[in-house]
This record gives sequence, structure tokens and C-alpha cells, in this order.
Amino acid sequence: MKGKTLKRRTWRGIISILMIAVMVCSLIPPTKTKAAESDGLVIYRTHVQKDGWQEWKTDGAMSGTNGEAKRLECIEIMLGDTGYQGGVIYRTHVQGIGWLDWINDGGMSGTYGMSKRLEGIEISLYGEVSEHYDIYYRVHVQTYGWQDWVSNGVMAGTSGESKRLEGIEIKLVEKKKDNKSNISYRTHVQTYGWQDYKCDGAMSGTEGESKRLEGIQIKLDSTEYSGGVRYSTHVQTYGWQDDRYNGAMSGTSGESKRLEAIKISLYGEIADYYDVCYRVHVQSYGWQDWVSNGELAGTSGESKRLEGIEIKLVEKPEQPVVPEEPKAKKLELSGNAKDTYEIEEPCYVEGDEVILYLPEGVTVNGDMLQNTEKVMADLCETTGLDFDNNYPIDDPMECRDLFFEEGIFAEINKDAEKVNVIVVNQNDGIAWASDHNAVIEIGFFGDDYQVIYHELSHVLQFRNGKDLESVMDEGYATYTTYICQMEHGIPAWCAAQFFWPVEDVAKPLIEGGEDAFSMVYDDKDTNYQYGFRFIFYLSETYGEDIYYKIMDEAHKRGFVGSWNPENAQEEIAQKSDLLVEIIKSQTSEDVFEDFADWYANEWEDVVSEKMAEIEAMSSDN
Repeated sequence: MKGKTLKRRTWRGIISILMIAVMVCSLIPPTKTKAAESDGLVIYRTHVQKDGWQEWKTDGAMSGTNGEAKRLECIEIMLGDTGYQGGVIYRTHVQGIGWLDWINDGGMSGTYGMSKRLEGIEISLYGEVSEHYDIYYRVHVQTYGWQDWVSNGVMAGTSGESKRLEGIEIKLVEKKKDNKSNISYRTHVQTYGWQDYKCDGAMSGTEGESKRLEGIQIKLDSTEYSGGVRYSTHVQTYGWQDDRYNGAMSGTSGESKRLEAIKISLYGEIADYYDVCYRVHVQSYGWQDWVSNGELAGTSGESKRLEGIEIKLVEKPEQPVVPEEPKAKKLELSGNAKDTYEIEEPCYVEGDEVILYLPEGVTVNGDMLQNTEKVMADLCETTGLDFDNNYPIDDPMECRDLFFEEGIFAEINKDAEKVNVIVVNQNDGIAWASDHNAVIEIGFFGDDYQVIYHELSHVLQFRNGKDLESVMDEGYATYTTYICQMEHGIPAWCAAQFFWPVEDVAKPLIEGGEDAFSMVYDDKDTNYQYGFRFIFYLSETYGEDIYYKIMDEAHKRGFVGSWNPENAQEEIAQKSDLLVEIIKSQTSEDVFEDFADWYANEWEDVVSEKMAEIEAMSSDN
């Protein structure tokens, strides 16, 4: 939990329930050649075994090799001048590691200097450009040669087969304007592997060959309506898998596990106009009857393999009358601190860079928006960062739906161009932040706004692509809040708990030097105090921009925050070791020992000096 006075943010914990992200750290080459000027819509290059980085290629030209048995090791992709806002995101499946985290707009995906092959890749567009173009790509795979073209996030390559990628071609294709919805699908068949895509009722799989289906991918091609397709398969031994969406694979690949049943449904606007109908060919039974809209096709508990499938969209007989969605109420505040507003139903207040979401049952002052915007302006002035740096949305769930009726604010700030500040009324000190959201209890909107400074420091950091998690992030937010408030004439009494706590829980870890760093790295009881003092020391010793130098180096080395509850201790150890290496690279080899000496010999004098400054400012006010 990123947040209020000594509470750890829980956002990462909430997200981990839905999605387990595996973080991989890889070495980045010391220099990166900028792409040459090009008229291409999509620009890309690959790092090839023995050959190194190739020249940039564009618009369907091959990058890599063909017939030389050389592996691709990493890739960089960016868009040219498409005429639209947005960009490209991608991730790769790496030998011995698995899927890496998503990278965007020219960042490196893969590994460098580790002799590891790329085995699979997924590429998507985001933002305005995704409404006008599809991104298509195909790969040359060891043994198999060129695969079929896939698009918009569908996996190309293999997973679990230890086959290297040797070449890749990528292109943008303008979206069709035929105003027709289609469904396409392909299956992974025993012995044969992935078949070509079929569509609109054609059979995928086999009939009469006793070959099991092992995996399936389903996607919609629709310019009529928004929404998509979801599906889940019942897999031998494993049972029902979680839902997959819009081209993601359901089932297994390389495990020789049969599919036994499937459920398919539509969601969003398209579900109001179409039914999805499907039938399967089952071992011993043959073709079953058609079913639709989430009904089970196949068997469960009979150990019968699926051998073939047909899927089609069927227009509903009559267009349903869709009730008008409830619209969120917009509230205009006067800006006068003496005015108060009792919130009787959920509503929102919109500013130039922030949107406040207010729950039923709270009372707010007329200057609430102006005060929040002042906090944001203060933080920008102090840090030199800007909230306008809006990285692609990667939150796998809609944060507002945790605290408000689902969908009520769906049309508000849906591209996250502005910061969401979600106000809650839970009386438990809740406060945390994520890439585009800050969740803050109503009681913190008053006095010195310390908690709002703290949480918006996190959002500002994340929107600029800087995230080291835990002790470094909390140290950054507490130190930034202290400096920002003092620079803007606000006595930072909140810092007293970090300057001179009643019980110094961080002291033994500071004295432990580098060896103790991993112990504090993810310890919620000490990361605020240790982090504040460490960032304070680094800033005093190496300058106010040292934190950003560390963050930039971490970004170059592929450091990405994540949390894996099945392997938490090992992951924390790996991340802390890399973080130690990154910190040393920007400071000194003895930085942790120097920090301990500084703390032992100078900290008490620092406390006396800084507390006197706070007291003097309080007297002046």
C-alpha cells in the first residue's frame, strides 16, 4: 500500500490476485542507436546471434535471418508518423525465463549478452492509432519456417517447444470499413500444431483422425460495435481454466493435454446485437448440437477429447432496446473554502489535470479541487516532472469499480489523460496509489494535505515511468513531500516521525549496510523510515537529481516492479540484488557503508537542524 502515514499500499496485492506478473531483469547494451529517419509506419530491429543489432527495417521487411539457424535475442519496435496519437506495446517469450513484461515504443524486449533465444512474441497498438490500424506480424521459427500472419496481441512463435525465432516481419494494415462483424479462430492440434485461422462456422481441428485439440485462440473482427469475446476451456488434469479474451490462448501447448469442453460468450456492446454459436466434435460421440452464449460444449468428467470446433456469429432476431446507462453526475465547486457540499449521490469534480470522484455521504469544501491542483502544481515545481507524461494504461482492473457502482464512471477519463483521485469514506486511514489513480480517505483533505502530497508523488513518479517499488518508492514519496511542503511554506511536521521516531526500527538495518538492504526491501514496517533517510542521504551527498538517475538506469536495465506470491522470497532477493547494483552504479561501491557511517555520525545533527527549521516556519505562520 502506497500511502498514508506508515500504511503500505495494497494496489499491487489487489492486482496480484488477478494477474501474476513475472519480472525478468536483463542487461541493456551501454548505448542505443536511434532509429534512422524513415517514412515507414512501423520501424523495428532485432539483435541476432553472432551478428548483433541489425539495421532498422520498416513495413513488412524481414528483420533477422532465414536459413542461417541464428536465434533472435531481443527486439525494439516503434511507430513512424501514422498521423494519430498512441503507440505500440509488445512482449517476448524468452528461453528459460518465459514471458517478459510489456515494453512500449522503442524499448528493448528480450535479453542482451545472455545467449537466450526469443521463442514467442505478442504485439499490440494502443491509443488513437489502434482505432485506425491493425498491427500484423509473422515469425520464422526453427524447424517450422514462416508461420501465418497474426495480429493485435495474438501470440506468434511457440511456447514450451524450445524453438528459436529466427526472423520477423511487421506491418500496419488500415482497418476495414465494411461495417461487418466476424469471428475467427484457430486450434492447436495433436501432432500438427497450430492450424490456420478459420472463420464464421468453418471447422478447425480434424474429423476422423483421432487427434486431440490442445489449445484455441478466438478473436472478433468488428467495426460495428465495441466489446469482445471471452472463452474458457476444460483441460485434461487441470479442469476449467480462467477466462481468456480476444485472441489469447486457452488450453496448453507442448504438454500433450486434451481439451475436453469449452464455453464461449460475447461481452460489451456487440453482445446486444449478436449471439455466438458453436459446436464441437467429441471423441466417440461425433458432432454435438449447437450451443450458444456461454453454454458448455463437450464433456466434463468423461475423459473425452475435443477433435474439432465450429464457431459463428448469428445476428439477434431483433435489436434489443438497451436501457440508457446511468450517467455520472458532475459537480461544480465554488472555489470558496467557506462553502460546503453534502454529497447525496456519487459524483465527480473535474479540473485541468485531475478528476475527483466523491462518494455518497461525505461533506466537501468549495476549494477542494483548487487545493488538490495546488498540490499537483507544487510537486511539479519541486521535482521538475509533469503529470502530462501519461504512460499506457496497464492496470488490469478499473480502480473506480472497487469503490463505486461498476461502470458508473466508465466514460469519464477513460484514456487516463488526467489523474484520478478517488475519495473514499471508510474511516480506516486508507490511502494508496497506482499508475493513474490515487485513493484517499476524505479525512485527509484538510490541514497540510500531507497524505495527498504523498500519494500524488507516487502517481507523478509512475506517470513518468519510474517505479522501484517498496523502500525506494516510499522513501521518494516521503522525502518529496517533506521537501515540497517546506519549499512552499508549509511546516512539514509529518516528517518528524521519519526524522526522530519514538522507536527507530530502521537503525539496525541501516547499520547492516548492503547485506541488510534486502531485509528492508519489502518490509512494510521499516520501508518508510529507512527509505526517507536513505533518499535524504543520497540527495544530500549526490545531488537532488540522484533518484532520477537511479530510476533511469533501472529503466535501462529492465527493472520492473512485480510480486509473485508463489516465489516471493526468491523474487525479492533477485530484485534487491539488482537494485543494489543499480544504486552503486550511480553513486559509489561503498554507498551503503557510507550511508551507515553518515547516519551514525551526522544524523542527530541533521535532525536538530531540520526540526529547528520546521519549528521556525511554524512560528512564522
